[in-house]
Amino acid sequence: MQTELERMIEFRRHVSRAQPIEVQPIAAPLVRLTVADCALVVPPSELSDSVAWHERQRDWTYRRSGTASLEAYLRWRTTWESSHTLGTIGSLRQLRASLGVAGVQPSHDAMRAMELLLRGDVTDDGTRLSIGELEALDDAVHDLRGALRSAGSVGVALVESSPTSQRTGLVQAWPANPVQPEIASRGTVVIRFAGDRLGVWFADDRDPIDDIRSFELGIDGAVVVDAAGTEHVLDADATDAICSVAPDTTAWRVRRVPEILVWAELVDALESALDAAHESGATPRIRLGDERHVALTSID
Repeated sequence: MQTELERMIEFRRHVSRAQPIEVQPIAAPLVRLTVADCALVVPPSELSDSVAWHERQRDWTYRRSGTASLEAYLRWRTTWESSHTLGTIGSLRQLRASLGVAGVQPSHDAMRAMELLLRGDVTDDGTRLSIGELEALDDAVHDLRGALRSAGSVGVALVESSPTSQRTGLVQAWPANPVQPEIASRGTVVIRFAGDRLGVWFADDRDPIDDIRSFELGIDGAVVVDAAGTEHVLDADATDAICSVAPDTTAWRVRRVPEILVWAELVDALESALDAAHESGATPRIRLGDERHVALTSID
């Protein structure tokens, strides 16, 4: 099923007869922890010819030649595997930098956990974290939140503003002065931070739009409004670049938020993964990408 943004892009392609849009760069992969005791699971009869047990990975994999749909396979996995999204590789790199800026000294186990998360799923049987390493990382993140709360640190966030969306919460969030200021690019256009101001920068002699307050995708391209209230209609490269900042929304506005909210998703994911690991006794496994990506790249 297409997102609202994908439908809008398809409509723009049809109207302009343009070549397919290829957003650059490829979005940073999500980092997830999954907790499961899959060796004891028996697939239902309707999936019997669509799944295979991978002994080395100690996991069930999806076979494209099977008769069941990928969605049915993913629904089955949710009955015995829990998934906990920590964020992107970029956000975890930012976490490591933010711990240093806040003066938090992570333990050896916490540092090892971050190293493994940043390295990702690099072995045949998947990279796993011990419960002790995950607990140490959780302690370090809570120390970071305490330091940020005491300092009153403020971050930058995007909030969904599409009139057809019912989404609540933050679409994206960054600490002030992120360690990687460039967050998207297309052709000669870069979307980047200058301090805590999100802007569009051009390789030619055009002036940057250096303090974006809102974005909306229209049929003719993206429209952004700066701090002075001036509307800017972006060209194709800039439109594609800014669409990749929050690829599942067609309109957002910028908000300053307490920096502890930047890490809210990570905190929730760590706590839920720990609860699942303690309950099942299984060690959390690191996954890169969403469930569909993992299933399609591990086809037997």
